[in-house]
Amino acid sequence: MAPASSTTSLLDSLKAIEILKGLVLDHARAIYGHSYPTSHHTFSVITCVMEWGTMQAPDDNYFAEVIVYTTPDSLVEWKLLLTGEESESDLEAMKSLYHTVQQQVGKISGERKAHVRAIHGPIYSRGTVFDVVTGWDNVCCSRFICYVIVYPETKPFKAGEVVSADWSPIMASDRADTVNQAYQDILNKLRIEMQKVMGLVETYKKKAEE
Repeated sequence: MAPASSTTSLLDSLKAIEILKGLVLDHARAIYGHSYPTSHHTFSVITCVMEWGTMQAPDDNYFAEVIVYTTPDSLVEWKLLLTGEESESDLEAMKSLYHTVQQQVGKISGERKAHVRAIHGPIYSRGTVFDVVTGWDNVCCSRFICYVIVYPETKPFKAGEVVSADWSPIMASDRADTVNQAYQDILNKLRIEMQKVMGLVETYKKKAEE
């Protein structure tokens, strides 16, 4: 019979893993939801052990992965989307995967704002703050719209600071069924606008060189 302390430790680890799985799945849907937009596609988090030669646990290498079942309403075929770092236990592997998806979401959010600043920054004075928000569609409250907004002539926000109520929208996504789709649509629009801006930059460079 296993010692009580060992059993408690195992239960605590399993609980932590289940919590981390839920957090990873939330982030995975935000990252990959635009590619698999319907509820018929199932995302899942799995762990695996890579054994090298004759080595046995605890020398095994644990990995946690995000997968999606690619055929709607079927578990027959799946695709690997993301893998965490090699770890010494399944719990550490889940922690690594959670850190990885957090980084991916941060990159997506940063990419949106970077595009906004590059496109609209020259129009506004120094110190202007841009942000991206979502809201309900006024016509159909079951759909979402993503907005790029600007706080003119202000300064970067600090924790606990009351921010200015003076803001205005400068760009909006098409209506979308999910928040993720709305974010993806606004990012696609920003990429198109960025391509136009880069085209103008190249034109100005060529004229300056003539």
